[in-house]
Amino acid sequence: MLARVTSSILRTKARGGAINDRTLLWLMDHIYKKLTLCESTFVASILIIEDEPRTVSFLSKGLRQMGHQTLVVTDRARALPLALSEMFDLVLLDLILPELDGVSILGAIREERLQVPVIVMTALSSEEERSRALFLGANEYLTKPCCFDHLLSYIHSYV
Repeated sequence: MLARVTSSILRTKARGGAINDRTLLWLMDHIYKKLTLCESTFVASILIIEDEPRTVSFLSKGLRQMGHQTLVVTDRARALPLALSEMFDLVLLDLILPELDGVSILGAIREERLQVPVIVMTALSSEEERSRALFLGANEYLTKPCCFDHLLSYIHSYV
């Protein structure tokens, strides 16, 4: 649509239409800003590996409202294959999961040399756990509960 508007403006100008140079520059600048805004609002595909229903709801609703696509998994059978699938731009990973160790998922992702960013979100707040996750290849480590805007800033820095 913006391309059609631009070409229409240029045709009008070429035919001696009533668009002065100042108006033309303003319109071109406005179109450029719109295009830049569209490029900067990239929609990411995010895998959420989390078992707490309230956290799942909070994350998935918030991220979808921001335009991102989310897939939530809570079970061992799906979590690891999806994390290794290379279908996602980012993984949000809880470390404490029933019948599943988040650290082993993180280790498997990095063992496969996948470059997908992994943001660990966990209730474990010890410096030892944080250091361990970062050493294994987590890009960020957030303790729950965390500020959604803080999480978004991390997400947008990686995708």
